[in-house]
Amino acid sequence: MAAVTGNAIGSDDQFIRCQSPAPTPAEVETEYQRDVRKLVNFLSKLNPSAKEFFPSLHTARDGRKYDGRLSADAPIFVASTDYYGNGVTGNGGNKDSSSDGSSNSQPNRRRGSGYNQGWRKTKDRVRKAQTEESIRRTVYVSDIDQHVTEEKLAEIFATCGQVVDCRVCGDPNSVLRFAFIEFSDEDGARAALNLGGTMLGYYPVRVLPSKTAILPVNPKFLPRSDDEKEMVVRTVYCTNIDRKVTQTELKATFEQCCGEVSRLRLLGDNMHSTHIAFVEFLRAESAIVALNCTGMVLGALPIRSEVSKACWDEEMGMGEIIEKKGSMWATTGIIRKGKLCCHIEEILTRFKGKAVRFSGIDICRLLVGTCGRFGGRRGRLHVLQLYPTRRRGGIINEVAAFDTVDGVNDCCWSESHQSLAVSTLTDGTVKLWDVSLPPALNPVSHFCEHYDEARSVDWNPVSDCFLSASLDSQIKLWTPDRSNSSYTFQRHSDSVYSVAWNAIDPHVFASGDGTAGLWDVRDNRCFTVIHDEKTRELVSCGWNTYSQFHLATASGSSIHVWDIRTTRSPLVGFCGHDDTVCRIRFSPHQPSMLLSCSVDNTVRTWDWREVASIARYDLHTDRVYGIDMSVHIEGLIASAGWDNLVHIWRDRPVTATLSASP
Repeated sequence: MAAVTGNAIGSDDQFIRCQSPAPTPAEVETEYQRDVRKLVNFLSKLNPSAKEFFPSLHTARDGRKYDGRLSADAPIFVASTDYYGNGVTGNGGNKDSSSDGSSNSQPNRRRGSGYNQGWRKTKDRVRKAQTEESIRRTVYVSDIDQHVTEEKLAEIFATCGQVVDCRVCGDPNSVLRFAFIEFSDEDGARAALNLGGTMLGYYPVRVLPSKTAILPVNPKFLPRSDDEKEMVVRTVYCTNIDRKVTQTELKATFEQCCGEVSRLRLLGDNMHSTHIAFVEFLRAESAIVALNCTGMVLGALPIRSEVSKACWDEEMGMGEIIEKKGSMWATTGIIRKGKLCCHIEEILTRFKGKAVRFSGIDICRLLVGTCGRFGGRRGRLHVLQLYPTRRRGGIINEVAAFDTVDGVNDCCWSESHQSLAVSTLTDGTVKLWDVSLPPALNPVSHFCEHYDEARSVDWNPVSDCFLSASLDSQIKLWTPDRSNSSYTFQRHSDSVYSVAWNAIDPHVFASGDGTAGLWDVRDNRCFTVIHDEKTRELVSCGWNTYSQFHLATASGSSIHVWDIRTTRSPLVGFCGHDDTVCRIRFSPHQPSMLLSCSVDNTVRTWDWREVASIARYDLHTDRVYGIDMSVHIEGLIASAGWDNLVHIWRDRPVTATLSASP
């Protein structure tokens, strides 16, 4: 049967070949000549002096380098390591050509490559096993107070076992930090899990098994001798340096502010928009002073200085870079446009700024309320401290932060308790805070009687009580020791956007919707209503701290100052903003000075008696909702805007003519 099939196939082939006409001798000759010409043309392009390709670094068995001549006993191409005996096999490098495709007893090249891949896989498996074993010995610690150092944290966890490494890291979205702690064995890591809930500073820490291992530090970067350790103490690492700042300018700046610089290394490349530097001082005291220069502006950017954990190594051209990251950053000494303000500090918040208030008791403490864009959910109440430096101005630090489920619309300090503050939220609640307590114990009280968004709050300048105003058209009087309101004021028929106590008469307050209502808490009545035909929606009001009869109101882009004894027409009315005015404040130091902020991204100061603009500050890039002036430091102004920035500065008067509103 096989023979029949083979004959059949052969017959088919013969039949197919018979179907094509046989080429003539002339055609065969022509095709042959054409192929020969192609071969000659191809060979003519080759380099006649070229040697056989072979790596020159490889040597033969007798130690001689390859001389470039063709091998007479190599009928096929084989790898040089195999041909000259570098390959190792069980039979001395000789294999049967029929077993793996090689000839002339030459070992197969593919076998050598497979051997290298196997060695590489083995090495990867070893490295992976070591990493997994390191992960099992590591724990992840979160919610660490910013004042807890690596040394303190390692000392606490050393009770569970020997600590091999401890790394504390910053979180850009929180005032708290997290860390990775590696132990010498797995028993120590398991014992460390029991420390979850331990109070470190103001916060209970969370301890969980780590999912990653700590990346080891190259020991070449760390100081080894006593001289190098002493050098590290005198070295400061700086980042965020403007590319236009030269090494000479940077050195001169540090010498002027801190002390003599013995060596400075400024580094940068074309990949990054800023430079970094290692600054080595002659004395350790100068390095400590240099740490306070964080936020000092060089060129157009605020630098950040940090303790250096390694000195710059000229031979290696390397040094460990430590970049401090947190939820807020500060700058000092900015002069905006060189005219209107000087000695300004600015700080970045996570959410949109809605309110800012100076403390009436603590000289350099501020309260900042923030919320999501367009009053969205989530917010945060920031407690900021302004620290003076050797330069005029200061550095802002966030000393506390309290997260809220809903956005913060307004906030203010207690006038009788240094650590108490109150805020109104977009969900209608009013919350009382004790900023001396950790976030876990705050807020200390909730007030939940408003059924619509709570917009404004103000603490009485004498008594221990405060007012809140809401879009539900109600105003409520509260005391810190009661969960229910003391009284509800109902006269407004529209949403109430603002409420403010009289700075001189503590029994009188003002509120505003489409009108301004004046109230007396002694008989709980509204004794005066200010109507303005041009007023559509009164969003802010404030009392003059030098006169109990002068009230300022803001509606639209207009500002009016009233004498409440004669409310037929305002004393002064003017338009200075290009858009809606969000908040107004009288100066606590100058009776004729008024401060305002607006949706047009500006902050302005006015002399309302002269109907003149004192200054305009274009500090923000988005709408400004919060402003305040310090009671303790004359001319110190703070503003908070939707660009996530809080600015604090000293004003520099620049008078300009202001046209009165029609």
